[in-house]
Amino acid sequence: MVYYLLNESNINAPLDLSKVKSIAAKIAAKTKADEKKPVGNQNCLICTMCMEANLKGIKILPRPVYSPRDIIFKHDATPIVLNPSKTTIKNRDHIKSILHKAGNYSRYYCHVNWKDSMGGHEFLLINIDDTVYVVDAQANLVGPIDDKVTGRYFDKINWDNSFVYRVDNKQMNPKVLEYNNMKYCLPWDEEKDRKYLEDQE
Repeated sequence: MVYYLLNESNINAPLDLSKVKSIAAKIAAKTKADEKKPVGNQNCLICTMCMEANLKGIKILPRPVYSPRDIIFKHDATPIVLNPSKTTIKNRDHIKSILHKAGNYSRYYCHVNWKDSMGGHEFLLINIDDTVYVVDAQANLVGPIDDKVTGRYFDKINWDNSFVYRVDNKQMNPKVLEYNNMKYCLPWDEEKDRKYLEDQE
């Protein structure tokens, strides 16, 4: 595989919202097609990585994730770019200020933990013409951060364990691309995976 090499012309490069929505729709369709009982498809991290990769010109779709023991979860929340600089987020206005400061067309990976839960979610945040958009490729949801639908992500967050880091000005992490291209996906194992989830609670 040839990995994307960053150059200055790619940073803050203009983005068309219709292109963002088109890529998200393709990723969501692949995710839906790969769903299996009992857990569906737990690949929000890989979907977010694929979204950013496609915006960088790497045409790639997400593989499914069926087991909580999957290797994708063993890489410390698997940074999708090399040498990310994480910032703990305080609230929605703080997120908007980060992206506005970074400039038009800047993009950030966002990891959130839910209140009263071990669970969380991953998605992109994109500044397009001074509007910050939530881009959840797994769910095919693209909308302004203050929108009623996309804004609900920020109503039940444990802010102490949620963060962002910029991705449009960094090279993709080859390791996460490698994890996505694994031919073998760990299948759901009722005994091992149920115990794993119980141990996490």
